[in-house]
Amino acid sequence: MSQESLFGGDEGGRGFTLQIKALVGQTASRLDTPVEINNVPSKNCTDSFVPEGLGVTDIEKAKTEHFKAQKADELKQLFPDGRADRLVERDQVIDYKTYPFSCIGKLFVGANANFTAPLWTGSAAMVGRNLLLTASHCAPWNSSGTGAMPGWWMRFVPSYHSGSEPYGSSYVQDFRGLRNTDNVTGLDYVICRLYNPIGATCGWLGSQWWSDNAGYSSTPWTSVGYPGDAMNGQVMMIEKQIRLHQVDAEGAVGRELEAHTFSTPGWSGGPMFGVLDAQQRCVGVMSGKEFEDDGLTGSFSGKHWHSVSAGGKGMTDLILYGLANWA
Repeated sequence: MSQESLFGGDEGGRGFTLQIKALVGQTASRLDTPVEINNVPSKNCTDSFVPEGLGVTDIEKAKTEHFKAQKADELKQLFPDGRADRLVERDQVIDYKTYPFSCIGKLFVGANANFTAPLWTGSAAMVGRNLLLTASHCAPWNSSGTGAMPGWWMRFVPSYHSGSEPYGSSYVQDFRGLRNTDNVTGLDYVICRLYNPIGATCGWLGSQWWSDNAGYSSTPWTSVGYPGDAMNGQVMMIEKQIRLHQVDAEGAVGRELEAHTFSTPGWSGGPMFGVLDAQQRCVGVMSGKEFEDDGLTGSFSGKHWHSVSAGGKGMTDLILYGLANWA
């Protein structure tokens, strides 16, 4: 089955027309332990890439449009203390065709070679010429835990906006990572190889990790995704100036990066990133929301929700694997 898609033609895009053939994926490499991620040369970062001629936007100066998410009044009634403010107060990215937004996009996931009916959607970001990073729970793992669903497919559209594809799109050929289907964890990521090297056109993010928590806590971060409760997931949303509340270790190579609650379904797989060494580098992938109860009562109790991104050495090691074996 093939599917035709026309791209470009609008201001800020790369201006090309391309026919994309719908393709099922080939291999899904499930890693049983985080140790298996380490079979790559040791390095704490990877570099970003901005194609020549592609517009670049300073994150803090990026044009956004503020609005309230769907069912905002109901959410505020559930959380009258203000904890739901960033769930209902949304900021849409207007400069979505400029870097770094150009390499972030929407992920469509399906099975049984049924390309017109995705089972779910998520968010993802380019981290190499043909490499994509997203959450493991966004991947089409099968229920038996042995691999992927029959006839599985994933299609990534950078800068997706209400059906438009300014930089084209690509189906995923292979993906690799620790299997996760429903848990919020610090190891919730997979690296994907695309059939088409669209990173050459839309650019990509670098990545970085630290052995201690100081690096994660020293700067504010940005997260971008496509939550379904904001304009039905048709436009890119942004959360800026994220200060992490806590960083928890997930085994030897994972990190849970905990922040205030802002994410909802559809944001999963979206990158948390910032400027490091004059490059836009990803430090985490949106895993989801988590409720924490410290067991105390009264004024000292600590019961709250927070949004969690998955980061750490395991994330960068997967990217390094892709660069060494798939790029």
